Amino acid sequence: MTKTGRPPIAVFGFIRHEELSNCLSSLENNEGASEFPVYIFIDGPRTESDLEPLKKSCAVASGVWGFKSVEVKFNNRNLGLSNSIRAGLDSIFKLHDSVIVIEDDLVLHSKFLDFMVIGLEKYSSEKLVASVQGFSLINQTSDQSYFIQGADCWGWATWRDRWESICWDSDALITQIKKSGKTKAFNFENTYNFMRLLELNSRKEIDSWAILWQASMFLQGKMSLYPPFNLVLNEGFGNGATHSELVPQNLPMLSTRNSWTYPTKVMMDAGNYEKVVNAYSGFIPKRHLLRRIKRWFQRIIG
Repeated sequence: MTKTGRPPIAVFGFIRHEELSNCLSSLENNEGASEFPVYIFIDGPRTESDLEPLKKSCAVASGVWGFKSVEVKFNNRNLGLSNSIRAGLDSIFKLHDSVIVIEDDLVLHSKFLDFMVIGLEKYSSEKLVASVQGFSLINQTSDQSYFIQGADCWGWATWRDRWESICWDSDALITQIKKSGKTKAFNFENTYNFMRLLELNSRKEIDSWAILWQASMFLQGKMSLYPPFNLVLNEGFGNGATHSELVPQNLPMLSTRNSWTYPTKVMMDAGNYEKVVNAYSGFIPKRHLLRRIKRWFQRIIG
């Protein structure tokens, strides 16, 4: 699968050294973590006030961790989250066929790596599969993992050919989605306005790689694999957060369960799709939603 035998793990950080430490600790707590090469990308400063917290983030990244190897890559200038992730993953895919992607504000289930690795191995030749996801909005009563259209960005894994197939042109994606008559489906039956995010991206009012990733995989008819219960906790919300002060409601906590099964066929699960649609309808308070999303992305890009 990769030249190292295990897929590399890409961790993206910035000035939140405490969150980065929590993230790496939870990753290290995964069984078999010592077999994985880890690349930690730290973006450069936006202003002089970022220099001191960036030193702390670099110190955390350069600490003693129980992985096979750790390579810290620090940007001398600020690329912004979108360009940092694009450049980082592009560099990894020059050497590897697949990658596991984590941002510094995520805390991971102790079986997160198991789900990623088995999913990458099981569906590598299934071209309809865009990615393997660790975050799930719904908790199943069964142990059956499931497929949903498109792709997400909170703790995930993918392959080189899927990443290289992304369209980085917001206008082209908007045109294709509207022409196909699939705007409602792209917006999860109009419960979450992903199309609006594409439009904000087109006008450069936000700078999001994730919405282009989501839209590209959706238009290609690809689906992502999700666990039957949540494997990722996002700590990047609330007062003092670098990325957002917008606090989503009803987000699932990390599950205490630790076993699952995989689908034998690559096809969207209609029942779980309906559950996800219902979950999106209560994901974020609707009042002033778009204005708050815009502020969120503006904080990301500084």
